[in-house]
Amino acid sequence: MLGPAVSGTDRTPDLMAEAGLIYHTDWVHDDQPVPIRVKSGKLVSVPYSFELNDVPVFRSNFEGEYFARICKDQFSTSSTPREPRAAA
Repeated sequence: MLGPAVSGTDRTPDLMAEAGLIYHTDWVHDDQPVPIRVKSGKLVSVPYSFELNDVPVFRSNFEGEYFARICKDQFSTSSTPREPRAAA
């Protein structure tokens, strides 16, 4: 969804839905999927945690074991079928 340097435009979600995509995982927000209003079709934003983004990991010179641990920790949070949570 996003271009270089996180450069999606206001039209990007509409273009994605027109192309047949039904979700994207490019935005950091909340911890639950959110429907996005588009001109045609349906599109859902499935958020992710900025801590799991590659930029802060590379800039902080984290070891691989640390990165693996924080990824696993994201899935240790409570999630139920009635209230699913994304890794955010």
